[in-house]
Amino acid sequence: MSRAPVVNFDETGARIAGRLGWVHSASTETLTRYTAHAKRGVEAIDHAGVLPGFGGVAVHDGWKPYRAYTHAIHALCAGHHLRELLAAEEAGQAWALGMSCLLLDTKALVDQSKATGLKTLGKTALTELHASYRVCDHARLRGEPRPGRER
Repeated sequence: MSRAPVVNFDETGARIAGRLGWVHSASTETLTRYTAHAKRGVEAIDHAGVLPGFGGVAVHDGWKPYRAYTHAIHALCAGHHLRELLAAEEAGQAWALGMSCLLLDTKALVDQSKATGLKTLGKTALTELHASYRVCDHARLRGEPRPGRER
């Protein structure tokens, strides 16, 4: 698993022998490794044995201990982005809904491309996605509230 190009990392609390412990996971498209540890941080991640020697793309929730592994390329999980964008939208930030839609549209385009055997998105798709991003970001910078919300 440590030689995979992309690995997803996560951790969650669990009762282990009657006490709070942590279950750490590392997963690819085809493999998942679970390890249990009394702690949650770098010591537990080291014990799990995947991230310490990993040099690919480490996808995670942005939790600070993951950043201790500087030999990996770090990417934030889109699911966590969507959760944060929902919170921003619920707080009245209109741009967040557009950005959520853009993330979901991007995933759909990537899935379609993969299904047809393509390894990259076409230039037109990338240009349109970039233009949509600029619209969302411009709205964010202007601080536009969601329609019907007061500042």
